[in-house]
Amino acid sequence: MSDYVLSGQSWQSGTVSWYFSGPSGYLTEIAEAFARWDSVLSLDFVQASSTAADIDLSFGYIDGAYNTLGVCNSVWSGNYYTGNTTITFDTSENWVWSPSAGSYVLSNGVTFYSVALHEIGHAVGLSHTTNPSTLMYPIASPTVLDLTSWDIYGARLIYGPETSVDDYAANTGTVGRVTVGGSATGTIETAGDNDWFRVNLTAGTTYTINLQGNASGHGTLADPYLTLYNSSGQAIASDDDSGTGYDSLLTFTPTASGSYYVGASAYSSGTGTYSVSVSGAGATVIRTDIAGVAGQCYRLYEAAFDRIPDRPGLSSNVNLMDHGLTLHQMSAAFVVSAEFVQLYGSNITNQQFVTALYQNVLARAPDANGLAGWLAALNNHIQDRADVLIGFSESIENHNTVDPTIIQGIVLDPSYLN
Repeated sequence: MSDYVLSGQSWQSGTVSWYFSGPSGYLTEIAEAFARWDSVLSLDFVQASSTAADIDLSFGYIDGAYNTLGVCNSVWSGNYYTGNTTITFDTSENWVWSPSAGSYVLSNGVTFYSVALHEIGHAVGLSHTTNPSTLMYPIASPTVLDLTSWDIYGARLIYGPETSVDDYAANTGTVGRVTVGGSATGTIETAGDNDWFRVNLTAGTTYTINLQGNASGHGTLADPYLTLYNSSGQAIASDDDSGTGYDSLLTFTPTASGSYYVGASAYSSGTGTYSVSVSGAGATVIRTDIAGVAGQCYRLYEAAFDRIPDRPGLSSNVNLMDHGLTLHQMSAAFVVSAEFVQLYGSNITNQQFVTALYQNVLARAPDANGLAGWLAALNNHIQDRADVLIGFSESIENHNTVDPTIIQGIVLDPSYLN
């Protein structure tokens, strides 16, 4: 199945106007979102001065906080939009400006910019996908913050590509963005091409900027060249081969907070694809493997300790499982941990053990049949306590309770990951 879905409608005209009547602080991000779509499609978006525009954007109540972030409604005649498209962002959401993200963000890391991109995607004729790695997936993700190749491919089937060959401008007006703790991809299409990405950095924090081409499958650009520019567009640092192989790696500590620009180019006349990433103190990693290692480890904390995991502990334990520790081994470590002993005692009986898990996961005392079954498994050595803890942590009930709280990502500390 293709990782894009077309709605069947499109704009007949090559120029589409838009107007935003919401808080002025969000206007820049909306303009950048339209510019991003404009940069990849043979479709021109122009800002209008009134709600008579083809696309009218505003804030309004939808269904309350932590639910639908935005809605796009369109009217069409035949296969073409009539110019009565509206995009509404829910006023109930608590958007907070994040200097490191360079965007308004929710507590789970989802950016307003990515939500705007998503809703504009509907406005150009894309429907929801079933692939969580695409921007048009119905659930917003803190790890998918820009258009993906599938989003672009689907929209280009409708309108065709932008006639210009350059995907990101080499100046401060670029639509390229990368967040601290995140990454972006691009292509050096021709010899001498230079792509810029805006990133917001904080004074006194040390950042590592990595530009990767052919190393470890990050692209096809054989010899990337990295340049860092200040807010005025002046080059302040550069690197050629300090990364893996011929990749570029730069460490930088700004003396002033604000916008900087990461320039991606090639040594000599090279061309190809690349990935650029920025990490720094205080950065986070968002894991979306809810059914995998990160989710399993998270649910163990809830079942064993009846609490939300602390970020350092969770990050360290996820790292151990990423490097081969099994779920059973991790569960066994939980039931003999200092925290477990402090909560339940050092000589807890099997019945006390099972009763505690019932309370943690189901918030009730065990029923007679359920208790008897678990005790039989333990007393007859059919299962050990690690098995039983997994039985509770991976139960349908625990999934139903925990998973909705982590569906948009699990935040980890990269300093504990390797």
